[in-house]
Amino acid sequence: MTVSFRAYVDESGDEGFKFRKSLNKEASSDWFVLAAFVTRKKTDLEVVKVIDQVRGEFQLHPRKHIHWKNLKHPQKVRYSQIISALQARIIAVCVHNPDKWGGDGTVKIIFSNRQGMSYSEMKDYLRLLEKQKQIGGDIRIEFDKIPIDRLDPNSWTFYGITACRCCCWCIFQCN
Repeated sequence: MTVSFRAYVDESGDEGFKFRKSLNKEASSDWFVLAAFVTRKKTDLEVVKVIDQVRGEFQLHPRKHIHWKNLKHPQKVRYSQIISALQARIIAVCVHNPDKWGGDGTVKIIFSNRQGMSYSEMKDYLRLLEKQKQIGGDIRIEFDKIPIDRLDPNSWTFYGITACRCCCWCIFQCN
């Protein structure tokens, strides 16, 4: 079977065990990012050409890896501009380690109040998944960090929903 897409996956952050004791101490990152750069197989060669272009512009050895941390700010901006022109998508998950500076590490998820979406049914379904996990089911939700009681359908009383809508539409309109 011929594949349709290629997904290149990498991670960043949260390396090592040098734990931070105060805000101004150098330590392991509080964040872990897992990202996939997804391209259609038929346009995958464009990625090779773009990386070669970047190496040429930055006067890097043709076989040398391009390390983000070694780039100067103008190079990072240019690299991002070049990559953004590709016919590709980015999928990313960002995970914050339990907050060392306050809070209990849990999250309250506030949903946009969509018409036709039953949030009580969604909570019931999540409770069913939680029960399945308790009896050994392969459910990969940390219910102690995302308590079902803290899911809140509310679209206008939280300004964060307005910001989220902006981000969602920006991503939706990228193509």
